[in-house]
Amino acid sequence: MNERYLNRITLGNCIDHIPHLKDESIDLFLSDIPYGISLDNWDVLHNNTNSALLGK
Repeated sequence: MNERYLNRITLGNCIDHIPHLKDESIDLFLSDIPYGISLDNWDVLHNNTNSALLGK
């Protein structure tokens, strides 16, 4: 494994960074999709018991 990834938080394009990681070497992988890519229904508030907690 490339030592520059050891005990580091890395910000960047995962497609560029993942090939440099050793198999089974990741404890946490946090990813966030780009803002504004218009995925359908990602923010729909469904009518369920949690809706009352949100005041909706």
